Amino acid sequence: MTGELFSYFPICHRNIPVNYRKLPSIVRLGILISERFILTAAHCVVRDDRKLPSIVRLGKIDLLGDSDNATAQDIPVEERIIHPEYKSYKLGKDIALLRLARTAEFNDNVKAVCLNTSPQIRSRLLISGWGLINRTTEQRSRFLQRAIMEPYDLNKCNQTFLESPSRIAIYDAQLCALSNAPAPSSTCKGDSGGPIQFENRRNDGRTPMIVAGITSYGRGCRGSVPTIYTRVSSYLSWIEEIVWR
Repeated sequence: MTGELFSYFPICHRNIPVNYRKLPSIVRLGILISERFILTAAHCVVRDDRKLPSIVRLGKIDLLGDSDNATAQDIPVEERIIHPEYKSYKLGKDIALLRLARTAEFNDNVKAVCLNTSPQIRSRLLISGWGLINRTTEQRSRFLQRAIMEPYDLNKCNQTFLESPSRIAIYDAQLCALSNAPAPSSTCKGDSGGPIQFENRRNDGRTPMIVAGITSYGRGCRGSVPTIYTRVSSYLSWIEEIVWR
């Protein structure tokens, strides 16, 4: 098998997305949405200077430990499908699918997540991943990190990024989020392609996680600046046409 191990693909396990990165170099994430498909950010799979993903690993929580190796699933990637309107020099339509070579085996550790079908999102959002926890040393977390975020007004978000050196425009098919914690958190290098989610409290007492967006872009891992996510509800038709046709 050639190429690099494309892991950190989140799955629903104890109501949080989890997975594992074996190689110490570039970390990428994604979201298991069916037995054969993973949803991720387009910019994670189109970089010319990187080998294309060849394997995903599911069912692994501890980045370095061996305790859950027996339940992990390594599955080859059969095809990458990038949104046809994605442009690498823009932030819009930053979404892609990976078709697996065989079906994932669902169990207590590996489950597909639900996607948000409404443009409306809850006020309390959860980000998670194994991205950098120290930018100076390039240290990644061994264990899954989580942080609470809140939706950030799209017009204010657009103004923030248009006034930045990159002068990036924000679109309706994106969403922005910001941490209001005293020590604000943010996504960082290695978290791209992962989910931003909210709890769906049901009458039967269950609280499944619903994916509202895909981590797309941030400014220097700064918790004081909003981060940008691809809004999945804007791309349901495209996803459904490929995954459930």
